[in-house]
Amino acid sequence: MYIDAQNLYFGVLARSSYKWLDIYKLFAEHIVHSQTPHATIIQIKFYTAPILGKFASDPYSSERQTAYHNALIGKYPLKIEIIQGYYAFDCKNERLCSNPEEKVHVWKLEEKLTDVNLALDIYRDASHDRYDQAVLCSNDSDLIPAFQRVSEDFPDKQLGLVMPRLSKKITQRKASKLESLSTWTQHQISEADLKLCQLPDKVSYKRGKRTKTIPKPLEW
Repeated sequence: MYIDAQNLYFGVLARSSYKWLDIYKLFAEHIVHSQTPHATIIQIKFYTAPILGKFASDPYSSERQTAYHNALIGKYPLKIEIIQGYYAFDCKNERLCSNPEEKVHVWKLEEKLTDVNLALDIYRDASHDRYDQAVLCSNDSDLIPAFQRVSEDFPDKQLGLVMPRLSKKITQRKASKLESLSTWTQHQISEADLKLCQLPDKVSYKRGKRTKTIPKPLEW
């Protein structure tokens, strides 16, 4: 599994009350299992970037993100790998939507490395025969070349696509080219599955001789 965390969050979780998501349970026991029942998920790679607190509307969002990542790794130390990019920011002079002739200074944030890391890993893992099937959770058209190259160079590899959308409404972005390159596509992630696939309110795990406990943030 290759998950574009920003795509998953803004496509599904931002409008949901089920943000304390057990991604392994969601994909292994529900989504991938429904498409390829005999498949076994070897690993989930979760591509993200640390929230920049000074730009967040909620001052505790960075702490919640850290708690969530630690809970995922604590519960699934051998199954989930979190791969960090970063946010670049710059102050730019941009035109107003309501009045294109007027410009204002705005902070512009851009996530860096996520697309490149994800695309390279999909191809590199195929080249090292680390999977029979790669499943991507993203709508990002920048990942089309990775799917295209794997399809051309490793035609025996299956490619699954999970679109991070709560519904199939046409108003939500859909990467049609990615779908055309996929062996199978799931067009949405249901709220019912999100509800069934939540982490425990307290995630406990061993670190050396000590037991560490991560509680679910109250805001979640």
